Amino acid sequence: MNYKLDDILNFGKYKGRTIKEIIQKDINYIVWCLIQIDNFHLSDDSAIEFINNKEKILLNHSRLKNHRAMSILIGFEEGDFQTERNKNIAEIINKIGRKK
Repeated sequence: MNYKLDDILNFGKYKGRTIKEIIQKDINYIVWCLIQIDNFHLSDDSAIEFINNKEKILLNHSRLKNHRAMSILIGFEEGDFQTERNKNIAEIINKIGRKK
Protein backbone atom coordinates (compact mmCIF):
# COMPACT_ATOMS: atom_id res chain seq x y z
CA MET A 1 0.00 0.00 0.00
CA ASN A 2 1.17 3.54 -0.76
CA TYR A 3 0.62 5.53 2.40
CA LYS A 4 -0.27 9.20 1.98
CA LEU A 5 0.39 11.77 4.72
CA ASP A 6 -3.22 11.76 5.92
CA ASP A 7 -3.65 7.96 5.83
CA ILE A 8 -4.31 6.44 9.23
CA LEU A 9 -2.29 3.42 10.28
CA ASN A 10 -4.46 0.46 11.20
CA PHE A 11 -1.82 -1.65 12.97
CA GLY A 12 1.00 -1.50 15.48
CA LYS A 13 1.84 0.88 18.26
CA TYR A 14 0.74 3.91 16.22
CA LYS A 15 -2.62 2.49 15.18
CA GLY A 16 -5.05 5.38 14.67
CA ARG A 17 -2.34 7.95 13.89
CA THR A 18 -1.66 9.52 10.50
CA ILE A 19 1.55 8.83 8.60
CA LYS A 20 2.48 12.51 8.96
CA GLU A 21 2.10 12.33 12.75
CA ILE A 22 4.24 9.21 12.91
CA ILE A 23 6.97 10.69 10.69
CA GLN A 24 7.13 13.73 12.97
CA LYS A 25 6.89 11.81 16.25
CA ASP A 26 8.87 8.62 15.55
CA ILE A 27 10.34 8.45 12.05
CA ASN A 28 12.30 5.35 13.05
CA TYR A 29 8.99 3.45 13.20
CA ILE A 30 8.41 4.37 9.55
CA VAL A 31 11.94 3.14 8.78
CA TRP A 32 11.07 -0.15 10.48
CA CYS A 33 7.81 -0.44 8.49
CA LEU A 34 9.56 0.25 5.17
CA ILE A 35 12.17 -2.40 5.86
CA GLN A 36 10.05 -5.07 7.54
CA ILE A 37 6.64 -4.87 5.84
CA ASP A 38 6.64 -6.03 2.22
CA ASN A 39 3.70 -3.96 1.02
CA PHE A 40 4.47 -0.77 2.99
CA HIS A 41 5.35 2.13 0.67
CA LEU A 42 5.24 5.91 0.94
CA SER A 43 3.43 8.08 -1.59
CA ASP A 44 5.36 11.00 -3.09
CA ASP A 45 4.08 13.49 -0.50
CA SER A 46 4.91 11.11 2.36
CA ALA A 47 8.37 10.40 0.94
CA ILE A 48 9.09 14.14 0.76
CA GLU A 49 7.93 14.59 4.39
CA PHE A 50 10.08 11.59 5.33
CA ILE A 51 13.14 13.09 3.61
CA ASN A 52 12.48 16.50 5.19
CA ASN A 53 12.62 14.82 8.61
CA LYS A 54 15.52 12.45 7.89
CA GLU A 55 17.77 14.16 10.46
CA LYS A 56 15.62 12.46 13.15
CA ILE A 57 16.52 8.96 11.91
CA LEU A 58 18.91 6.98 14.07
CA LEU A 59 21.57 6.40 11.46
CA ASN A 60 23.42 3.89 13.59
CA HIS A 61 20.43 1.54 13.58
CA SER A 62 21.70 -1.83 12.32
CA ARG A 63 18.74 -2.39 9.98
CA LEU A 64 19.31 0.97 8.29
CA LYS A 65 23.03 0.40 7.71
CA ASN A 66 22.32 -2.89 5.97
CA HIS A 67 19.43 -1.69 3.86
CA ARG A 68 20.78 0.07 0.75
CA ALA A 69 17.34 1.00 -0.63
CA MET A 70 16.54 2.96 2.51
CA SER A 71 19.86 4.80 2.31
CA ILE A 72 19.13 5.74 -1.28
CA LEU A 73 15.59 6.87 -0.42
CA ILE A 74 16.79 9.26 2.25
CA GLY A 75 19.51 10.63 -0.01
CA PHE A 76 22.70 9.26 1.47
CA GLU A 77 23.73 7.45 -1.72
CA GLU A 78 23.31 8.16 -5.41
CA GLY A 79 21.50 11.48 -5.07
CA ASP A 80 18.50 12.80 -3.27
CA PHE A 81 14.78 12.16 -3.93
CA GLN A 82 13.82 15.80 -4.54
CA THR A 83 16.74 16.35 -6.92
CA GLU A 84 15.85 13.23 -8.89
CA ARG A 85 12.18 14.20 -8.93
CA ASN A 86 13.05 17.68 -10.21
CA LYS A 87 15.17 16.15 -12.99
CA ASN A 88 12.21 13.99 -14.04
CA ILE A 89 9.86 16.98 -14.00
CA ALA A 90 12.35 18.98 -16.10
CA GLU A 91 12.58 16.13 -18.62
CA ILE A 92 8.79 16.00 -18.92
CA ILE A 93 8.58 19.78 -19.42
CA ASN A 94 11.32 19.62 -22.08
CA LYS A 95 9.48 16.84 -23.94
CA ILE A 96 6.19 18.75 -23.84
CA GLY A 97 7.95 21.89 -25.03
CA ARG A 98 9.53 20.08 -27.97
CA LYS A 99 6.15 18.78 -29.14
CA LYS A 100 4.66 22.29 -29.52
